[in-house]
Parts: sequence; structure tokens; C-alpha cells
Amino acid sequence: MPIYKNFRSQIKKLSRMRDHVHMTDTVIGQALDLAEDLLSKRASSTTKISITPAQKKENNDKHDQTLMVIVTDDRPFLIDSITAACLEMQYTIDGILHNTLLVDRTKNGDLTSIKVKTKSDSAELPRESFIVITLAGKLGKNAALKLENELKDVINDVDFATRDWQKMRAAVQKTIDGLNATKKASDKSFFIEYAAFLNYIYENQFLPNFKFFFFSENNGPYVIKNTLCELSKFDKILFFDSD
Repeated sequence: MPIYKNFRSQIKKLSRMRDHVHMTDTVIGQALDLAEDLLSKRASSTTKISITPAQKKENNDKHDQTLMVIVTDDRPFLIDSITAACLEMQYTIDGILHNTLLVDRTKNGDLTSIKVKTKSDSAELPRESFIVITLAGKLGKNAALKLENELKDVINDVDFATRDWQKMRAAVQKTIDGLNATKKASDKSFFIEYAAFLNYIYENQFLPNFKFFFFSENNGPYVIKNTLCELSKFDKILFFDSD
């Protein structure tokens, strides 16, 4: 369908750029076919999951895989929670692809537009998470149904735990606006540093429940506990310790 043309090309391009995906073009194509059905109509707060044997690139390929495609409301901690559930159920994950989608739907949930969110996008369209996971081995019908139900329960838990997520993002944005409105020339470096940190949080780039140790040339080491930030983005971390 024309509505999915750019979406499909974006996903294919991104899957080749990311070295952690570990999926063949055949499997990506299969996932996109399944995604069209899952995305075509979806009500808010509804999770749609498809679990099926993954197609093989070659007929003589003996490595069986199960393909799982998930479409749900965009939330923090989804990937961490979903992968933890799979590992808890003793499944081996072969590959993961996760993208945030900007979508527009009718009141009935019918899809009218879709694109993969990029850093340059500023439109505040509803966000949905598109997740593709390959598991080692084939799942039987009962095992697939059990996994689907378990993942829906996990995603519901995530949704409940992060129900004030957008309100918190709005509060962060209000703080940023307040900093920009009150900063003085003499405090410019101070405000730039904190505004940058808050902007980083606003864009959902964070890891929870970690204790980060930073180094300041003037004040020596200092600690920020439970910081909502991402480890790889800082070059002055001495070490960190999980709580």
C-alpha cells in the first residue's frame, strides 16, 4: 500500500545501518509485511503482537528462528522489559530492531500516515513503538500464545508504571523554558549545561536506577544518584555503580 512505502524503505535502510540488528533482508521483509497488518488499525493503549516462524533466506538453512513483531504505544523501558521477559522464559534472542513511529489515525484507529521518527522531527504526532525480535528456534502454537500473553502483561505493567511519563516530560520542558527566560549573561555556562541535560532527558535518552560518578576540575568527584541519562553520552565518568 502507498501509505507504507516510505516506512518500509526507512526501516530497511536503518536495519542495514545498525550492527546489532542481526536480521536478514528476508526476515526484515517478512516483519514489514506483518507490520502492515498490525499497524493498519490500532486503538490507543492496545498492544498488537504477531509471533510466527521466520522465513529462511536459503532452503538449506538449518537455523530455525521465530519472528516476533510488536506494535504498541511508545513508552520508556519497553525493550528492557520485553527482552527481560523473553530471557526469563529461557528464550535466546538472535536480533532486535526497535523504532519509534510518528503516526496519525482516525478516531476509529485507522492509519492515515506513518513515518519513522528521526532526531530532526519536531512534529508532536502520536508515537508508537515498532519492535521486531527474532528468537532462536521454532515456537509451537501453545508456546507462542503463552509468550504473547506474557509480553502483553509486561507491556501493560510498563504502561502503568510510566503513566505520568508525558506529564513529566511537560514538567521538564517547563523547567527548560524557565531557565531560558531567567538566565543572565554571567551565568551563561551554568544555564547552558543544565538546559542541555534537561533537553537530553526530554528526548527520552536515559537509563534508570544507576549511580553516576562525574569529575569536576574545581570540586573533585561528585555523585548524581538515579540520574536519567545515558552512559555513552558522557566522557568524564570515572565509574558507575547500579543500585
